[in-house]
This record gives sequence, structure tokens and C-alpha cells, in this order.
Amino acid sequence: MDTVLPLAKMIRRLFERWQLSVDDQTALLGGLDPRYLEEALLGDLELQKRAEHLLEIHRCLRVIFPKNPDMAYHWVAQPNRTYDNRPPLEVMKRGFDGLEQVRRYLKAELCR
Repeated sequence: MDTVLPLAKMIRRLFERWQLSVDDQTALLGGLDPRYLEEALLGDLELQKRAEHLLEIHRCLRVIFPKNPDMAYHWVAQPNRTYDNRPPLEVMKRGFDGLEQVRRYLKAELCR
């Protein structure tokens, strides 16, 4: 319980920084209405893993763009050649596998 409120707060802040619509937030949360994030995080292991992926994506972006925080926050919405010029957000919204795919891509970019 002690970690749920801070985790929910971080995810909400990230969604705000990414300027996501409620529909986009819902898609990233696996269909969960973002208003119920705190309660759902208590017992939903998949949702906890989604939150972990989202925060790791954010962490990677902050490392990749250390001098450009705006780019770190806007990257998810920008067309990307890796995804056939679609924004990474579109890949992430496809489900858990999409979140993993973007996370793996960013982790590989960190190793370059």
C-alpha cells in the first residue's frame, strides 16, 4: 500500500508530461480508466508491470536526452523510423507487448 500512491502519482505526472488524452492513458493502462489507478495497482500485477515499463521508458528517455527534457517528454508522440514513421505511443498502445517493444528499443539505444 505504501508504494501504490507514489507509483500512481508518478504515472499520472508522466501522462501529464506526455500530454496524453484520457483514451491514450486508458490504452496504456490496459483498458483501465485512469481515475481508478490507485485502487487497481493494489492487486493487479500486470498493471504494476505496465507501470514499471512506462517508468523505465521515461528513465531511458531522460538518459538519452539529458540536455533536452522537452524531447524526452515529446519523443513518444513523434514519428519514428523504427516504427515505420509512426509514433512510439502507437506501438505502446497496442498492449503489453508494445510497451515491452519500446522499452527494449530504448534500452538498446542506451547501449549504443
